[in-house]
Amino acid sequence: MSKNDQLVDNDHISNSKADISISNGFSFGPATRFVSGLLAVFGIFAMITGGPGLFVGPVITLIALFALTSKFGTEISLSNNYIREYGSVFGIKSGKWESSLLLPDLCVLKIGKTQSVANSRTGGIGTDMDVSKNEVYLLSANHRKKILIKTCDSKAKAVAFAEDLAQKMGKNFVEFNPKISEQTKARR
Repeated sequence: MSKNDQLVDNDHISNSKADISISNGFSFGPATRFVSGLLAVFGIFAMITGGPGLFVGPVITLIALFALTSKFGTEISLSNNYIREYGSVFGIKSGKWESSLLLPDLCVLKIGKTQSVANSRTGGIGTDMDVSKNEVYLLSANHRKKILIKTCDSKAKAVAFAEDLAQKMGKNFVEFNPKISEQTKARR
């Protein structure tokens, strides 16, 4: 197998050194993590008290720590042109490395909406809350396959990050524009 085949064939990529590691946050929301923290304290307390707590406490604590430590993110190896989306539990990252050679474009997509919140006391006009996130994606040439790179709170931060990363990776910073096949056009 030639070196170029190894770069594109991701079944044979077992490990790579990450040059850039980006954490995109926790897998569970704040409320779930808060309840998990309380469960962890309860599990530890059950283990300390003894009796049946010696059997139930470790299970509860382990489940709570799973929820507290679950994260996700992306790692990029610039030297090998590899990328992987990973999940991390108990600090151990897992995910499959893929070649980024067939993913030539980077773009920023806005996920979510702006919500209007009315003031119920006064009946007046409410305020607009922007609950959206701007996500940076690595895209295939036809924009059908995408890999999440980073989630940002503002569009300015996402664009600045994407432009910098596009330069480092040798990718094109573009607008999201998926190609529509003739078959799909005919259905419309």
